[in-house]
Amino acid sequence: MVAKQVSKSEHDFGTKKERLSISISPYLKKKLKEMEKSGEFANISEIVNLAIAEFIGKYEAQGKLKPRKSAEEIAEEIEQEKHKPIEEIDAGEEVIR
Repeated sequence: MVAKQVSKSEHDFGTKKERLSISISPYLKKKLKEMEKSGEFANISEIVNLAIAEFIGKYEAQGKLKPRKSAEEIAEEIEQEKHKPIEEIDAGEEVIR
């Protein structure tokens, strides 16, 4: 069996990453290394990111976490802000919200 080579992550969650130090059981570490060697993932960090994202997705689906806004929702909020009325200040100056 030939392992699939991964040059760029197929499970990318954005380019900005932060380092986090965790402790895991020897069993989990062994399984992560096996998954990495399969060639399906670029590295262990990618596997952990995917697993955590799926776990968070389940919590969001259960209503235990507020879901992340989609790009469409963010764009809609920006568009709505552009059309808010202008407030007038006592001195006659205008402030745009």
